[in-house]
Amino acid sequence: MFGGNIRGGWQIAILALLIILIWPLNADDSQPAPITIEDHGGRSITLPKSVEKVYATTEAGSFLVYALNPQSLVGWNRGLSPQLEFAVAPTYHELPTVGTWDLEYQTACPEKLAELAPDLIIHYAPLTEKT
Repeated sequence: MFGGNIRGGWQIAILALLIILIWPLNADDSQPAPITIEDHGGRSITLPKSVEKVYATTEAGSFLVYALNPQSLVGWNRGLSPQLEFAVAPTYHELPTVGTWDLEYQTACPEKLAELAPDLIIHYAPLTEKT
């Protein structure tokens, strides 16, 4: 339907959501205004006024959140491997493992997510006729 590279499309969508996370406050400096966006499926999504805690459903999403605002990351999709620990500050090595949700693995733990109560969950799923 979209042609081209779907993978690049989801990366742009995740990047756009993460840029919103670090967007400056309104001119009155009181509270950020809620932002409504349209996802790749044409659905309207209103983001919370303040996003302090984020969970991304994929490893790539988690590292993108970490790169933009590591304090906002509530947990990793899977435990950090020794090959990846070098890229992460030691403070974040012990974040909980929440699980992942992608085409290959569906290991996210709803109970752990409820306990961590993220303000925003970033998920990529291919657009299908059912979504």
